[in-house]
Amino acid sequence: MTDEKRFRMLVIPDDGRQGYVAYVEDSLESFEQIIGADCLDMVTRSIGGRRYTILVDDCGLLKTRPITAFHSVGFPEPVLVGTIIITKVNRTGDEFEDLTDEDLAHISENTVQINHCSVIYDLDYARLIL
Repeated sequence: MTDEKRFRMLVIPDDGRQGYVAYVEDSLESFEQIIGADCLDMVTRSIGGRRYTILVDDCGLLKTRPITAFHSVGFPEPVLVGTIIITKVNRTGDEFEDLTDEDLAHISENTVQINHCSVIYDLDYARLIL
């Protein structure tokens, strides 16, 4: 048994299956295993006006992994490919936090699945640019 902390995160597989909640060990090996990453990267995206941290395979495009998520409106962000993990970090940005039921509902309300790809809505940002 390990002493690593586990955090409640949302895993979005790249094979079109529905996303699922998992308690993920806070270790590089765990993240790389779930994502299938050779080079792990963390990006921040706005989902419905709230900022979330997303763990991705930084080399996913080079490996031609399927597109998993993209923004539908607002400033053009690079598409996310391969299996991704959506989570959040504390105020200082140095530790993960559990996604709450409210976070999961918010993410669900602001994304839609189209042909194995999650479209992320950020309508607050869209209103700012319109």
